[in-house]
Amino acid sequence: MKIKQVEISNFKTIKSKKYEPTAKIMALTGNNGVGKTSFIEAIRYGITGERPDNPIRDGETQMSVEITLDDGTVFTRELKNNQNHAKVN
Repeated sequence: MKIKQVEISNFKTIKSKKYEPTAKIMALTGNNGVGKTSFIEAIRYGITGERPDNPIRDGETQMSVEITLDDGTVFTRELKNNQNHAKVN
């Protein structure tokens, strides 16, 4: 299975990001503090539910991650008021 789409909202350093990979191999590059590790942690959280420390972006009260696979499976994770909500379609 391949990741078809990733949508992230208020996760660590990422305010809002929608990404649709188009290649078989992806490289994350950029300066320190721009969200490379946060992006990987969001994918891990979205698929496995393994929540990193302090996942909600500073100043926000909720976050969400949605990952769509090429077989149509959608993983949705939300954290609001310290309650974790998960849905797999």
